Amino acid sequence: MVLVETIWTLKGKKYKLTPTQIDQTVTALLEQTNIVIQDDDLVWRALVDYLDNAVKKSLKVDFPDMLIIHIGKDAAEQYGESFGGFYSFDSNARKAFVEAKAP
Repeated sequence: MVLVETIWTLKGKKYKLTPTQIDQTVTALLEQTNIVIQDDDLVWRALVDYLDNAVKKSLKVDFPDMLIIHIGKDAAEQYGESFGGFYSFDSNARKAFVEAKAP
């Protein structure tokens, strides 16, 4: 949750970080030995998908939304269920989820 709040702050009006800068920031945080990030594996996967989406696709999905998608997929997998979706007010996040499900 702290990581999500940090990214929202860094993307906001004051700092206006780009997707590349977000990548550099999250990567630097993940590489720190004195910082523990819950489910760092999920964070890495979400970061890769966030960058892929930001660079190659027209959808602008925030890193926190991509992280939410990955957390949901992981939870479903742990329970032996398929990940059927999630609720979001962000239409781009919903579209990214639909695209991720497509073969």
